[in-house]
Amino acid sequence: MPGNLLLGIYARPNVSHDIVETIEEYLLTFGYRQYFYKRLHAEAQIDAGYAWGTKNKIDGRDYNNFALLSEVNMSYTINVSKKKSNNFYVLPQVGFLSGLSTDIGPRGGKSDNFFQGKLTVGIQF
Repeated sequence: MPGNLLLGIYARPNVSHDIVETIEEYLLTFGYRQYFYKRLHAEAQIDAGYAWGTKNKIDGRDYNNFALLSEVNMSYTINVSKKKSNNFYVLPQVGFLSGLSTDIGPRGGKSDNFFQGKLTVGIQF
């Protein structure tokens, strides 16, 4: 079965968070997607960039820093266009996200590893 190299943008502007009041994350994504059956696939990726956490809920301070995340997701590709050269698609995904290098202040015992569900849009070249 075929696979794809991934290059993308991970953007979460002004999102409510359990450690800080709001977080903004802007990262580049690099990864690999392996198909198993028709459009069902798994992917692994690294997200690297910068994060801003506003008003930590324990110490009240703002934090900003380099952020490095890893993700493993299961997905199903839904093709929106049928062009051979540029294929626009949508991916409902479920998986696991882990903060490899993040610092938004004291976590109060809360983990930096999460189960996630997300919707990804993209173009395949």
